[in-house]
Amino acid sequence: MDIARGAASGSGIEAFRKAVEADPLFAAEGMDVERAKRNVTEVSRALRELERAFAAGSFLRRVFLWRYPLGKYAVPLSFVRSFIESERARRAFLADPTVSRARALLERWQDAARHYVRCVARYRTLHDILRAADPDGDTFQFQDMFGNVSDIDYIERTLDAMEKNGAALIKEVGEYGRLLSGIERAKGDRAAREEPLTYETGTLTPEAERLLVMQVRERMPFVQSDVLETYGPLRYSIRHFDGAATPHLFNVYVLRNKKTGLESMHVALIDDFYFLKITGPDADFGGLGRANFEELIELGIPYWHQNATAFYTMRDQMYWADIATIADMARRPDLDQRHLQKERSSMFDLMLGSCAFDILGYVGHTWDRHHKDAFSTYSFLYGLLMRSHPSVYYLPFNRSVWRLPEPLDILGDRRLPKEKVRYRPLRDVLPVIGEDVLGTVMQGARLRSEARRKKGIAAGI
Repeated sequence: MDIARGAASGSGIEAFRKAVEADPLFAAEGMDVERAKRNVTEVSRALRELERAFAAGSFLRRVFLWRYPLGKYAVPLSFVRSFIESERARRAFLADPTVSRARALLERWQDAARHYVRCVARYRTLHDILRAADPDGDTFQFQDMFGNVSDIDYIERTLDAMEKNGAALIKEVGEYGRLLSGIERAKGDRAAREEPLTYETGTLTPEAERLLVMQVRERMPFVQSDVLETYGPLRYSIRHFDGAATPHLFNVYVLRNKKTGLESMHVALIDDFYFLKITGPDADFGGLGRANFEELIELGIPYWHQNATAFYTMRDQMYWADIATIADMARRPDLDQRHLQKERSSMFDLMLGSCAFDILGYVGHTWDRHHKDAFSTYSFLYGLLMRSHPSVYYLPFNRSVWRLPEPLDILGDRRLPKEKVRYRPLRDVLPVIGEDVLGTVMQGARLRSEARRKKGIAAGI
C-alpha cells in the first residue's frame, strides 16, 4: 500500500503535524519557491546549451548525450524539482494541517526520495562510464585549484555515502507514513546534530577594500549584473583555501543579470585574492591552456586574477550555504531561526541562479576549446568532477535532506604541497610584481576582451 494513501487517525494527524513542525524532510525555510522553479528552468536551458557545445562536430558525442543527457545524469534536475515541490507542500500543510494535505505532503516526499535515489544511481553510472573511457581512469586524481586532492577510492566513498543517504530518506518517509496512519506514535528529531552557525563581522584592510572594488568593477559575475543587495563582511572559518580551518572574510551579493533578468547570488572571498601565473617557466594556464591568455602575455601582464569562490574552483561548495544562511539571518530575522540554520537553504533559489550562470560560463569555455583546437584532449571525467556540483544540487548541507549522522566529505582526502598548488595568494604575488602591476592584473579580464575585439575575436567569458 502506498503510505500516502493509507488511513489516518485523529491522533495520527496530530503526531504527524508535530513531527513536520519539528523535523521535516526536504524543507527549505524561507526559500522563494517560485523563483526556485524559474531558476531550475534556467539551469535546464543552460545544460541544453552545454550539450550543444559538447556535441559540436561529433556524431558520437551527440549520441552519447542523447543516451546520457546532462540534466539526468550529471545534474539531478528531477530531484531538485521534487525538492521544491516538497517545500511548497510543507507550507500548505502547516497552514492548514488536514489529512488530505498531509497525504499530499507524503506524496511529495515519496517523489523526492525516489528521485534522489535514482539521480544518485545515474550520477554513479556517469562516473563509471567516464572513468572507463578515461585513459587514466583507474589512477585518476582530481586536483582542484587550491590543492585539494581526491583520488578514485575517495570519490567512490562519497558516492557510497550519497547512496546510503538515499536509503535513509526512503526509510524515513516510510516512518512518517506510519506516523500519519497511527501505527507509530512519535518520531525523534534525527537531524538535530548541527552546532549553531557562528560568525563575526569584520573589517577590511584598505588594500583589500581597494582590490574588492576593482574585482566588483572588472570581473564576473558582477560586470553582467546589477548588485541588488550586499551583506558583509562576515568572518567565517573554512579549510577549503588553506588546508586547515582558517577565518576569512566574505560578502554575500544578491544579483540580477542586466540582459536576462536572471536572479542569483554570489559569495565572495574579500580578505584574500588569488592568481594564476601566466608568464615564465613556472606558468600555469588553467584548463584552456596558454592560448587563453596570449593577449595578456603580449601586454606583459604576468598573472591572471581568479575568482576564488566560483563554483568551478573546488568540489565542495557547501560553505556557500553556510555563509548565505548567516547573511539571511540578518537579512530576514523573521524567519524561523532553528529551521533556517538546520536547513541552510533559504537562499537556495538564488544559488540555483548561480548554477545557471556557472553552466553558461562552461558553455563559453567549451566553445573556446573548439575554436582553439583544445577539445580533443579534454578530460570529461575531470569536467564531471569539476562542474557537476553535487555539493549544491543534492543539498548535503541541508539536514532535512542529508540524514546520515556524519556529514558528506567531498572536499578531498589530502592536499598538494604548497609549491604545487595552482592558485597563488596575494601575499605571494604582491612582493614580486608591486602595487602598480597588481592594479593592471586586476583589470585583466577587461584588457583581454579589449585586445580580442581589436583582433576581431569574440570576447568570450
